Amino acid sequence: RDELAVTAAVGAGRSDYALVLSERARARALVDMLALFDAGDREDPESTALRSKVRELEQELRRRRARGEPERELMSLEAELLGALGDYEARRARVDPRSAALDAASPSSLPKVQRLLEPDTVALEVFLGRRASWLFTVSSSSVAAHRLPADATVEDDGRALHRALSARNQRLPGETAALRAERVRAADAEAERLATRLSRVLLAPAMRALSDKKRLLFVADGALHYVPLAMLPQPSGAGRLIDRWEVSSVPSLTVLEALRARPSRTATRGVAALADPVFDADDPRLRGLTEPVSTSTPTVIASLDLTRDGGVHLARLVHTRAEAQAIVAQVPAPERALWLDAEATRARALSDELGRRRVVHLATHGVIDAQHPEKS
Repeated sequence: RDELAVTAAVGAGRSDYALVLSERARARALVDMLALFDAGDREDPESTALRSKVRELEQELRRRRARGEPERELMSLEAELLGALGDYEARRARVDPRSAALDAASPSSLPKVQRLLEPDTVALEVFLGRRASWLFTVSSSSVAAHRLPADATVEDDGRALHRALSARNQRLPGETAALRAERVRAADAEAERLATRLSRVLLAPAMRALSDKKRLLFVADGALHYVPLAMLPQPSGAGRLIDRWEVSSVPSLTVLEALRARPSRTATRGVAALADPVFDADDPRLRGLTEPVSTSTPTVIASLDLTRDGGVHLARLVHTRAEAQAIVAQVPAPERALWLDAEATRARALSDELGRRRVVHLATHGVIDAQHPEKS
């Protein structure tokens, strides 16, 4: 339903409302994951009738598209579907407080979305559908929807790029150093090819909106959540995105709004960094320590099947040590804190001490559980 509604909104010339529908789809997916609406939830008769009308219009739109009717001849049907969907959501908001809360969690108008963005920032929100996918470019003064090419396999390329980038973390049984080096070289070349293709598909339509901006905010979708988007090459070939823009990501603009609305904690101190943590109980850095070290990290690794026998493990991040040292060196000694090795712990990352810092740098692994996102 979300895909048809977004496409219908764009077809009706309402890119702003299409963006809101995209945001609501993300909020709805999160609500579904948290099981806010149970299976026994029942609608009132008017809501049921409106939902049936939406379904009938969706089915009619699918049938006429399957017959190959030109899009211009479907515009009135798309507008009717959009109106019916709006009526249904308005009714649900009136009779179901939980549905109203869901709508309140999404930006309700274009100006509200745009107020979240600084003048030097542009947001790129991707909406991936089975038949139609869209890229929204949003700034403080404009919004536009770009239909991604029908043959753009964004989902497949995103997963393939993640696999290629992760190849160096794999340890294959019986693999020699020379074979591993060759496998990693091939994976790096494949990653560069896929990254270039993703850049052409996702970024080329947005370059005009990006030309005079300093910051780039990604709202990814699907397998793009697996991709470090800052490493994508610029379509012009002039380097990576990170070489030209300050790149960050949020799950949705709704989340950005919620973060901005939270009361900010006053930061009283400078920079803190945690880096080069211990991931393995056999790490030689643990030898000779008189204080016991938390065993939670090996336990978590085992529960996620990220072991050497499973083919993947959390390797030591040796170079993050120099990275963190260089970062904290930018401020005077009284204003910096650096925790390495066995001192770089989860407890430290969640401590009040870190909460008082203006800048926090965490250099560690991240684990995404696609089946159970709440365990990531």
